[in-house]
Amino acid sequence: MVPDPIALRRESSLSVMVFFIIIVTALSLCVLLPASSAPFISTGEPREAVVSQSMLLHNDLSYAVRYGDDIATKPPLLHWLIVFSAMVHGELTELTSRLPSIISAVSILLTWGLVVSSLMGISIGVLTTAILLSSSEWLRHASLARVDMLLAATSNLALIALFYWIKERKVLFLLLSAIPLSLAALTKGPIGVLLPLFLVFTLLIIRRELKFGMLIQLAILSVSALTPLLFWYWNQMEASDGASFNIFLSENIDRLLGRMSKGEDPHLHGSFYLAGSLLTGILPWSLFCIPLLFSVIRERSDIQRKYNELGSAQKQLLQFALATTIIWFCFYLLPSSKRGVYLLPAYPSIALLLAMSVSYLESKCQKLLRRSAVIFAIFFLVLWLLVTLFLLNPASLEALISSPKALAKTQWYWRLLAIKSDALSAGILLSLLLPVFLIGSLLHLHRKQLLPPSLLFCSSFLVVYVGVKIQIILPVAQALSPENALRSLFSERRPKTVTLNDARLYAPVFYLRRAYPEVAVTAVSSPQAVVLGVIKTNEERKQSQMISAAPSLKPDRHLYIEQESLSSISEQEAHITYLK
Repeated sequence: MVPDPIALRRESSLSVMVFFIIIVTALSLCVLLPASSAPFISTGEPREAVVSQSMLLHNDLSYAVRYGDDIATKPPLLHWLIVFSAMVHGELTELTSRLPSIISAVSILLTWGLVVSSLMGISIGVLTTAILLSSSEWLRHASLARVDMLLAATSNLALIALFYWIKERKVLFLLLSAIPLSLAALTKGPIGVLLPLFLVFTLLIIRRELKFGMLIQLAILSVSALTPLLFWYWNQMEASDGASFNIFLSENIDRLLGRMSKGEDPHLHGSFYLAGSLLTGILPWSLFCIPLLFSVIRERSDIQRKYNELGSAQKQLLQFALATTIIWFCFYLLPSSKRGVYLLPAYPSIALLLAMSVSYLESKCQKLLRRSAVIFAIFFLVLWLLVTLFLLNPASLEALISSPKALAKTQWYWRLLAIKSDALSAGILLSLLLPVFLIGSLLHLHRKQLLPPSLLFCSSFLVVYVGVKIQIILPVAQALSPENALRSLFSERRPKTVTLNDARLYAPVFYLRRAYPEVAVTAVSSPQAVVLGVIKTNEERKQSQMISAAPSLKPDRHLYIEQESLSSISEQEAHITYLK
């Protein structure tokens, strides 16, 4: 019996896709999971985690409050996923708080990679996935307990379904898009629905394909996708006596129209800010590609010829990716509030466009690209060797830093990260030498022409990135965590209530409630409460007798407890301050 060629091709294609899924999942987790259990030392991550903590403590998924009367400003999807992750794991930790973002990042790497592979070929799919995984902004937010990666994942799942709806005109894809659109709205608000649909609406107008029936379908889709969010807002307004409505106006309308005050909106930037954020966000690829784009400019006619040779579906995907990039970028030029992370949902499309550019360069400027990749790989190798020398043999810094404050802070980090000779074990030595071995192996594979220049560049960068996370970011976060300081302060005497007089101490609140869930945390001062606060000047510090606990959040900031309150903390009260 003669084998069916079509069946053989399908079986081979399926095997390639399964292999792609396994490899991408494994590599993504190897990059994203290390140091994901690091303590919270920023404001943004524990700000979301404490909402989930409140839901768990009150056993109520609708209790979207950080502490006291501090109502959450974001819809609840991320908080629900953190709660679910904590319930599966058995405890709310830093890792379970970051797990939704990690899973979201991996899901888009897989989904977008498979879509691109099926339409553009497996080589472009692999390169697109590699560029997306190694883009600095994507990497950073892929393991943060914040809403941005979840919004990027849900928005892109919706955009993929809407792309196939435009391509094949099947209502099934429109119905499928309603699910991720609803989830995007429950992640960040109405923008999660309105911006993807505005993108599709604009693209249909540009291509002169918009019909009245399609307009009605998009309108119905927008209303149905926003319905779960509207129910949530209604529930929260009833529970908060209208306070949630003011938050909704501030976060969605005032921020978009630029009506927030500078104190309310710390992200006021000019129009050129987003362009710079995008260039830094796609690092290191902006360093790798931009110098080579001059070669592309000279070959515009050849690029047009290559584009004309593409199939209809391939052209549609590239047009969709280009439209996503331009419209997403231009939309966020409008509000005065600008952050580079607002462009994160456009990064998969940007990665595809970069992959097509790099693929073209590999065919036209192969020698230049190979040399560039080798130079950057050697640069990453030398960079890691410098990091290793820094960890093993700290040098004197007095001659390099003139500012006493900067010198003291740098020396604190220096002493923290330095590996003492008596503590140098085989495991530590292996972790320091492993990146050297891996980059050397990558260079060898590239010399044997078994590894393309683009993947050599990407892999070398990721090796150093993971090494820095493990050897630098993790120990710094552990040293700056307020958890040990709080346990030390309350080891013998425990208050019934802790009151905050600073609104941004979310990390201390997270660790305090995790260690002592029975202690109530409020935002209103009371004579029978421990007060976590901020002392801004040395003069204020001198006015009270204090006992230092430990560094917290920054080397020059400490949690303190007042000497006079220490004796009475056993039952009700004390006064804790946070030296700034």
